[in-house]
Amino acid sequence: MLQAKAQLYDNSYVEFKVDKGKFKPEAMLHGRMGITVSLPSSGKDGAAGEEKEIARFEGVEFRSLHLKTESPYLSVEYFGYKGEIKLLNFPASVKDIALTTRGNEAVLGVGIDLTLMDGAFAGSTRLSITGKMEGGQLQKWKHTSTELEKIKIEATIGGTFELKGELAILHNDLLYGDGFGGDLSASFTNKSPLKGLTVKVRGMFGCTDFRYWFVDGIVKGLPGGGIPIGPGIRLSGFGGGITYRMKPNGIQASGGNVLSVTSMTYVPNEKSSLGIKASVALVIPKKETAQAEACFELSFNNNGGLSYAGFYGYAQFLGSIPGLEDFEKKVGDKYKKIIDKEQAFHKNNEALAETLKKYKQYNPNEASKILESDQTDQVGKSGFAAAVGIQFNFAESSFHATFDLYANLLGGLFRGTASGNRAGYAVLHIDPQDWYVHMGTPTDRIGLRMGIGNILSVETGSYLMLGTKIPASPGVPPQVASILGYSPGDLDYMKDLNMLGEGSGFAFGSSLNISTGDLTFLILYANYSTGLGFDLMLKDYGDAQCKGHNGAIGLDGWYANGQAYAYMHGELGAKINLWFMKAKVPIFRADVATLMQAKLPNPSSFNAYLAVRAKVLGIVNVNCRFKILIGEDCELIVPGSSPLDMQMISDFSPTDMSNDISVFTAPQATFNMGIGKAFDVQDDDGKKTYRIQLKDFVLNDGQNITGKLKWNEDKDAVSFYSHEILSPEKDVTATVCVVFEQLKSDKWTSVYTGGKEAIESKMITFHTGSAPKDIPLRNITYAYPVVDQKYYLKDENRKGYIQLERGQSYLFSTGLKNQIVYEDNMGNRQYIDFKYNESQKRIDYTVPEIRNSASYSMSIVSLIQGSKGAAPAGKTSLTVVAGDDNDNISIENRQASAETRTDIGAVLLNYDFASSRYSTFRQKIENLEKTYATAVIISSDVLMFGYEMHDMEPFDLADLIGTEWTENKPLVNVVATLEDDYYRQHIYPLIYQDYPVGGSIKVKRESAGTIGVPPVRALPLRTEYLNRIEQGEYSGIVTQRFPYYYNLPAVYEEDFFDLQHQVISSMMGKGGAAYNRFLRGTFPFILYDYYRIKMQYVMPNDVMGSNMTFDFYNFIK
Repeated sequence: MLQAKAQLYDNSYVEFKVDKGKFKPEAMLHGRMGITVSLPSSGKDGAAGEEKEIARFEGVEFRSLHLKTESPYLSVEYFGYKGEIKLLNFPASVKDIALTTRGNEAVLGVGIDLTLMDGAFAGSTRLSITGKMEGGQLQKWKHTSTELEKIKIEATIGGTFELKGELAILHNDLLYGDGFGGDLSASFTNKSPLKGLTVKVRGMFGCTDFRYWFVDGIVKGLPGGGIPIGPGIRLSGFGGGITYRMKPNGIQASGGNVLSVTSMTYVPNEKSSLGIKASVALVIPKKETAQAEACFELSFNNNGGLSYAGFYGYAQFLGSIPGLEDFEKKVGDKYKKIIDKEQAFHKNNEALAETLKKYKQYNPNEASKILESDQTDQVGKSGFAAAVGIQFNFAESSFHATFDLYANLLGGLFRGTASGNRAGYAVLHIDPQDWYVHMGTPTDRIGLRMGIGNILSVETGSYLMLGTKIPASPGVPPQVASILGYSPGDLDYMKDLNMLGEGSGFAFGSSLNISTGDLTFLILYANYSTGLGFDLMLKDYGDAQCKGHNGAIGLDGWYANGQAYAYMHGELGAKINLWFMKAKVPIFRADVATLMQAKLPNPSSFNAYLAVRAKVLGIVNVNCRFKILIGEDCELIVPGSSPLDMQMISDFSPTDMSNDISVFTAPQATFNMGIGKAFDVQDDDGKKTYRIQLKDFVLNDGQNITGKLKWNEDKDAVSFYSHEILSPEKDVTATVCVVFEQLKSDKWTSVYTGGKEAIESKMITFHTGSAPKDIPLRNITYAYPVVDQKYYLKDENRKGYIQLERGQSYLFSTGLKNQIVYEDNMGNRQYIDFKYNESQKRIDYTVPEIRNSASYSMSIVSLIQGSKGAAPAGKTSLTVVAGDDNDNISIENRQASAETRTDIGAVLLNYDFASSRYSTFRQKIENLEKTYATAVIISSDVLMFGYEMHDMEPFDLADLIGTEWTENKPLVNVVATLEDDYYRQHIYPLIYQDYPVGGSIKVKRESAGTIGVPPVRALPLRTEYLNRIEQGEYSGIVTQRFPYYYNLPAVYEEDFFDLQHQVISSMMGKGGAAYNRFLRGTFPFILYDYYRIKMQYVMPNDVMGSNMTFDFYNFIK
């Protein structure tokens, strides 16, 4: 009956009994069961009538399920459920389970709550499974039907609208999967801009790999002239949809099962969040006054909260929009146009979809032009019209509304002054940080132009602004400046304060211009033009300060300015129109202009200008100009500007706006003064002592770049070394800032100008080139084995490593198998895995088996997963090395080849090295075979010692002085042990006992920091030996001479005479043991003896290896 599988508990039993000669078995069962529920498929992939599973109840528990052969045939004491359940792939929970019986029929009813949208709303339904007992000699229960009632919905979403209704089942559809569909009622709450609106809609809730739903509908003929959604604005019609993880996909073809009221089809889309999109009709305030149509949109975030809402549309004033009287007929086409315009805008470019979203949030007027372009293209053609954008951004708690007003009346007699007959622009913005109202601006005024042919033109312009974003004060009209005899820039009385940018305050202004064409009478003509206007502003300039004034400008930063102007031009003349001459001859011409400007208070200044220019018959000229300046002008101290006239940041490289800059570039800033070093400046107040400190050095390519700073020795140049190479093919902005400190009362204090910390900054932008496909050798800080090392000691360290200066993590793709390849001079290859530590920019691996006295090529290759490898690059001449399966690659000496191949990927790094005949450094020194000691006479009482050797393995440059791949540090460190009797019994008591002498007297030689005091590292390299090694000679004399001299006696003598002179000069007359020791002492000749040094092997990054001693011999008695 239930199509179930059951598990019975131990307390279940079956009873067999006979009553009055009849066999009457019974069963009392306790346990749990799993029920599989199936319904006929509604999809295209299932055959007609084929049943598909819609739910599985795995945790149905029952107690005292009583089965009998007589009525009541079936009863139960308890049904319950434990565990999870899904109905048509939607999460569900079981409210109740009940068994009812009617004679030989039984029904198992299950109440189910269904989650249709996570955390938002659910539905409820009831599942009924019916069975019937068939009679006969053998009684048995048989399943007869399974019914799932319609889903009942009652939910509030995002606090803005409510859904109520019932949904029928849609099962196993090819496109929509499993789901529910039906008619619903959508009501907008008081929190929505559409409060009070109730719409009958059709909806569907479904599930494929994710859950989705939509509802859509149309509403018209709203009572009371429409629903108020703003001051004087009413909604008169609405048609559109509410979707979650679905997107509109065009109008559904006629015929068939229409799933939506608007005939719009919707398809599942996992990236789409909750949203409302619709076409709406508006009246402002009634249809005879103005009508509008717009795209209305609500967008929600992924948590279901309201993100933003907006209207983007077109309005017609004192007229009507054709078609709105039949809104229901029009809405399908209109809604389709909105969707088509969105899809066309970002077709084949998903980045433009984000651009359109930002327009909706921050520039709704531009969004209206995109979505309503078929209407906005008509604005300005006739009458009054506007493109409107209204946006509520709930995520940022902001409101933004913009509109363009267009005018074209009486056949063009009255027009807007801007292009397209635009009469003005206005914006209203409110958010937690800023608010402002702009009804026109000084550069984009609200204005009308009246024109009567070429006879008369009258043009007006006005603006009003208030709030936190008041722009710069306007300049003087060019007509006025020209008559006064100045350029407009010369009369810009606010240019310094305008550099401070926007601020809080209010501003308004107006202008009127009248002009005529040529008015003629007989042969006379006359033309006339005049204009007047004013601009007033009160603005908060913050902490801006004027030189010579304490505190902020004006009244706590609030400063007023204004100007008024007027001009007039007139000309009277005669027109000559003869067959041999046509001309206009002026008889009288006059220009008059006046300008008054004021700024106040603290400081206050008043400027007045007057100019009169006239010419009569081209003979008499009148030219008068008057200028009055009263008060004190403000010499602005820009808040946070440098207190000095000279620049501290002298240069910045690369140069600004340069291209194809290497990704390994370290931008460098240089300074005219060393950072942290004091310098004196003389000004009107006397001498002042300053120093500068670096505040910031930032690189940004869309996000801040991580790196470190490296200074030169004088600290007047600093370079920024990024952790990774710079991003290739990108614009990078580098910014450096220094702050100023002044020495006052022996304390360094920060310098402030205009109430803000004084900062000097410089910024450059450059474009990087492409990233290399390999690791250049110049990007290696150190490596072991060392690049080009001649005598690698294999048992000193079995760990190989390469430290990069700049990270190149992009080379180590997870799609490739990166390996290190060691290839010896016999062509034998070994493949080793390695690890790249991105944070440390370091490659680590285990060095494979190395033969003594062998040459090797070390390569890092990127192998395609599953390949067996191929030969790397790295030989002196052009060579072809056979690889697996006929692989061949070209290789070149000492270059990190980046030959991309389809079988091995790329060679990322290649260099050569060779192994020593010895395995450790200790073995190498122990096996040195001395022939005889040598001595070099430095002076009559000083010798320097060396040794001649037999068949010695040479030392290379990395051993002796280091290379660029050992950070220029030698691998072999040598130091004298000072165990000899000459030092202990003679030199130490005479020279270095109680050093520094007298607690302060030290040797003056420059080498004190390098060879030490005593001079334990006075073991110079033989010049001839080093020269031959640098020239690549590793045979002959470099195998016969030990590379170091023992030169300590020469330095002993130098220190003795230096300290003797200083002690006698400074202690004369004072006496004492030290004075007497150096006064009476003489420098001793070196003893006949052995003189030991310790030789320590130190690998890059200060990894210690083995050590051994070596004895020099003084054979001279």
